[in-house]
Amino acid sequence: MRNNNPPVVYHLNFQANLDLSSLFRFAIFLIAVAYILRFLNAGNSFTGPRPSPSALETCGINTRLTDKAYHILEGVVDGPETIIFDASGRLVTFTGTGSIIAVNPDNSIEEIVFTGGRPLSGIFDSRGNLLIADCIHGLLELEKESGKLVTLTTHVTSSETFVQTENALRYVDDLFLSKDEKKIYFSDATQSGAPLEFGESVTQNRKRTRFNEEKGSIQTALEGRRDGRLLVFDRETRKTTVLIEDLFFGNGVALSQDESFVLVCETLQSRILRYWLKGPKQGEVDVFIDNLCGYPDSLDRSESDPSTFWVPIVAPPNNLVTWVIPHTFLRNLISLVPDPLKPAPHAYGLFLRVSETGEIIDTFHDPSGVVVSGVTSVTEHEGKLYLGNLHHHHISVYPLSEE
Repeated sequence: MRNNNPPVVYHLNFQANLDLSSLFRFAIFLIAVAYILRFLNAGNSFTGPRPSPSALETCGINTRLTDKAYHILEGVVDGPETIIFDASGRLVTFTGTGSIIAVNPDNSIEEIVFTGGRPLSGIFDSRGNLLIADCIHGLLELEKESGKLVTLTTHVTSSETFVQTENALRYVDDLFLSKDEKKIYFSDATQSGAPLEFGESVTQNRKRTRFNEEKGSIQTALEGRRDGRLLVFDRETRKTTVLIEDLFFGNGVALSQDESFVLVCETLQSRILRYWLKGPKQGEVDVFIDNLCGYPDSLDRSESDPSTFWVPIVAPPNNLVTWVIPHTFLRNLISLVPDPLKPAPHAYGLFLRVSETGEIIDTFHDPSGVVVSGVTSVTEHEGKLYLGNLHHHHISVYPLSEE
């Protein structure tokens, strides 16, 4: 079709302190530094399959979250990454300021513990002890009887398969407890570690300390680091063993209903891997589901149907990220850009329900990103879905029982 509109002409006006030659010199400087970084960081060049998230349209776009989700605890919580419930039914959440808080029946807020790090997820065992994945301090346990916060592991102590591995845990992210409560399966997202929002010690000023998990994943992408891991901690032998390594940001973890396999999200690869614990494939790794319509975060089994999993999509597909990640030069160039100018995730609310065979059963969307966005966890409790996030000051709730 012919376009009869007159051409649009853009005029560039430079102030005295910002002329064309200055911009040209700055561009040359960036390119030169990027080339230097390319050679200095040769060991961090991208290897493995190219990330290939599917388009949102493949996930059956709808407005279920837009229409029915609502907010609770507005202005009370700060970055409630994960929501769980204790034996008495109290809502417990893990915040971006290092506190794990509970909501009492009278709606008062109680700080259960301050870890001094960034607690990302957790689970109560049958004795009421709280197991915690803290991206700064490792795998922790808050003992119910003593009230003590105990470190379970910060290093790999045993490896059955791999010889070369980084022993220190740098970014403990998610966890899942076995039925017999003897083993804790957990992820170590990346060896980059989690950067501080304000760059100060957590012991200096609790109120100002804020860990930026999103920045950690972006940093991992720009560095092309495939050094995330799936591990298991044996509560009897106290050994920590690597099950899978070389993950491109290892994230959510969940056991199957019969515990024949354990799943781990490979966020920056837009897929979920499966490690077989039993049967003829024991010890093998395969792809459970890939080409997800975005970047998966945590994992949890459904309360109403334990044979299915809830999979939050923290961000929708980003064509620029998909294109840039395999190219070391482009990643190094973008890494020089100030954080506020780097590509930001598009605000979008989305999570999936997936079967134990890796099939998408259902999807829940908020295309506007106004009611729900950046979902990091989905917890089903008494007919409602509680949705975690990284940066908001509320928890989103979806009334599943009204479906």
